[in-house]
Amino acid sequence: MLVLRDDFLSPFGLVDDFLFGNTRSYTSSTPKVNALTDEYGLTIETALPGMSLEDVTIEIDDNSRNLTIAADSSNDADNDSATYLFREFTTTSFSRKFKIPRTYNLETANATFTNGILTLTFDKVDSEKQVPHRRRIEIKTK
Repeated sequence: MLVLRDDFLSPFGLVDDFLFGNTRSYTSSTPKVNALTDEYGLTIETALPGMSLEDVTIEIDDNSRNLTIAADSSNDADNDSATYLFREFTTTSFSRKFKIPRTYNLETANATFTNGILTLTFDKVDSEKQVPHRRRIEIKTK
């Protein structure tokens, strides 16, 4: 399983990746991903050419805020009446993991799969409703 570092979608993680290049190594079967953000939310696009909807699974862990995109595809089209001279179609499986920042609502996640592109969208959390993930606790004396 390939796991991206936890700060992938944090501002500094994105800056590091885009300015200095992606320092993680991937195999040729690892899909390419685009992450876009605007005033409305977050969009994650994953290129999955040749895969069908049945091959892909998406999971979100509400506690850790980890998004996992995984797929398992195999070429079962064996032709018993012919002999292959060479065969380049192979079984492909992968798993990509991303940590979704608290500024995006996991409850509003939507996914579409069109022409080999998996698109996930998350609405931005209203800043007034955003729950801080770190807070100071006041110490009281008795």
